Amino acid sequence: AAGILDGLDATTHWFAYDELARYGAHPTEQRVVRQGKVWTAAGVSAGIDLALTLVAEQWGPMVSQAIQLGIEYDP
Repeated sequence: AAGILDGLDATTHWFAYDELARYGAHPTEQRVVRQGKVWTAAGVSAGIDLALTLVAEQWGPMVSQAIQLGIEYDP
């Protein structure tokens, strides 16, 4: 392992929490976790949440909301 997750809060699919801990991370049940430059998502649909969060941070919440409406995503 590269050590990128050492000591960080992180998330993944619930089935892989033990694996995440073996990489030195502190598993959480949140859908999206940001620790500095490291972003993690808790599975497939949570990846959409991560992308929308990133868009909101970079281009603002209105752009993120427009994308969410465009893809008809309702988490």
